Amino acid sequence: MVDIKFPGKASDFLKVGTAAAARGDLTAVDSILDARAQWLSRTGSHGRTMLWEAAHRGKLAMVEYLAARGADINACGTHYTPYFVEVSCYCIARYKKRDDVADFLLAQGAKTDLHTMAFLGDRQGAEDWLKRQPESLYEGHPQHMMGAMEESGLDFYLAPAPWATPLCYALRGGDAETVEFLIGQGAKIKGYEDDFFIAANNDLDKIRHLLEHGADAGELFALASSYGAKTPDTDTYSAELVYVCRGDRGGTPAEVRRLLGLGADIDFQDNKGKTALHRAAKAGFVKTIRYFVRLWGLRRHCRHQRRDRVVRSGAFHNQERREKKKRRTPAAQSRRRPVARRAQRQDAAKRRQIGKRRGRRAARRNHATEHRIGTHMSGTTAECLKSLTCALCGEKNPTSYFHQRARSKTGYAPSCRPCINRKRRNKKMHPPVIALGLKQW
Repeated sequence: MVDIKFPGKASDFLKVGTAAAARGDLTAVDSILDARAQWLSRTGSHGRTMLWEAAHRGKLAMVEYLAARGADINACGTHYTPYFVEVSCYCIARYKKRDDVADFLLAQGAKTDLHTMAFLGDRQGAEDWLKRQPESLYEGHPQHMMGAMEESGLDFYLAPAPWATPLCYALRGGDAETVEFLIGQGAKIKGYEDDFFIAANNDLDKIRHLLEHGADAGELFALASSYGAKTPDTDTYSAELVYVCRGDRGGTPAEVRRLLGLGADIDFQDNKGKTALHRAAKAGFVKTIRYFVRLWGLRRHCRHQRRDRVVRSGAFHNQERREKKKRRTPAAQSRRRPVARRAQRQDAAKRRQIGKRRGRRAARRNHATEHRIGTHMSGTTAECLKSLTCALCGEKNPTSYFHQRARSKTGYAPSCRPCINRKRRNKKMHPPVIALGLKQW
């Protein structure tokens, strides 16, 4: 027997009773129930009981002990933030993969219903259940609400919750396939969007199913605004529509359809007075242009600028040029040939002038080279290059590697590698450098 101290606060049941059950402390729970026997069936915040907490934590010994003392194995509860809706002890044990606890509760007669199957993502079980009881698709599961303060603490009671339908349970715990199945069976969405979007818990696939089957997107934006998020307005989507139709953005029809579905205004003009059609026409996005023209007509989108100015830009301009070329007669084509030939001749003349200038520059460079070599050596350039002579040792055609020839105002002074190294060794070093014992290179 353990001596349990109760501070006498409203939170005693959660902080003492359910906490001991969640730890699996059999000795403490036995002492608590001896002192407070009513806590065996007491419900705390969001319907949590001692048995529910033990099943949630997977404490099989504690679950067996509480069930043996008569605890309700079908009591429903929840932790609001992770689960949002209240589920049975069996459901939470199976959801948390406490299979040994779930099997024990099922053997003890734990009940299952459509809400449990939807939360666990059991599509086949839900389908079989609806064949027997199709009306359960629209039933809401009761949820616990906070009541008045009593001597023993806060009172929690069950209240009707029409929004807690099997679809809501599937949105929170199940998968997208179960959500799609329940919607296909006719589950109600209108009027419950606020709770359903919360239950979806940022799952994009589930939210997409809701939006595609009649959920009001405005409720989603209102919900995001209640949490402090800035929701985009019509002008934001309209500006994005013009932006995605630019040449460097792609302007795909799928993206255009998405923005128009969100309420973008197709007549919206950016800071340069351009609409989405103007940008798409300039970029040459033919598919996007055809989409605009097919839905609303070209004249409506071009009322702010001259129609021919838009049509002659981008893809329309290129198409018009091709059509004119097809309609051109042979006589008209022959009249255009001299103009083209004249332009070709002008281009060839420019290229020849550029070539001449480059040739003259190369000749001047060669002449300067010959002059520099001639200041130290006699003969032509070819002869001088064939008979190089070291300026230091006087050796002709030395077999050693020639250092890069030094260029100066006086001309060309070739030297072989041995002479260069010898000159460096004999060069007088600066006194501070000699004192430091360093080599000068």
